[in-house]
Amino acid sequence: PLDDVSEPATGADAKSTQFAMTLAQFTRLWQDCNMASLNVSLATVHRIFAAMRVQHELEVAAATAKRNVNLESQLGMGDDDATAAGAAAAVTTTTTTTAPDDVDMYSTNRPILFREFVEGIARIAVFAFSGVTPRLAPAEAFKRLMSETISPNHSPTDDRESFESL
Repeated sequence: PLDDVSEPATGADAKSTQFAMTLAQFTRLWQDCNMASLNVSLATVHRIFAAMRVQHELEVAAATAKRNVNLESQLGMGDDDATAAGAAAAVTTTTTTTAPDDVDMYSTNRPILFREFVEGIARIAVFAFSGVTPRLAPAEAFKRLMSETISPNHSPTDDRESFESL
């Protein structure tokens, strides 16, 4: 699985695999960096990534509906009240039909994009240090996670053979 995203992609696949890793690879990073010592379960990590995916899909649906309303009103294609109601209905439908329990959502082969990786690490940091007094700002929690947990336990020069077991 690591070879699927570590080799440079060419052609149409270049954009889809660039800056991506699978959930299984993130799980390996989580284990290698001993993030379990932060009292963050692997199930919590998977739920964080699943919630981010659902949230992103809802934001895209809302932005698309808003853009469609703006285009229709600019082109004078319909009654403003009816158009706004249609956009609200589209967002509501998307909200109720996008299930966080989607089977693919928890698939270990699901790609995690770079932006999802960074946001996931930030959310994990906030979750991990939520019990610290005084409460840490998200940036401070992220910095602490990186400096105390990830950086000391993971080296970019790690032997590739250890990852081939995935």
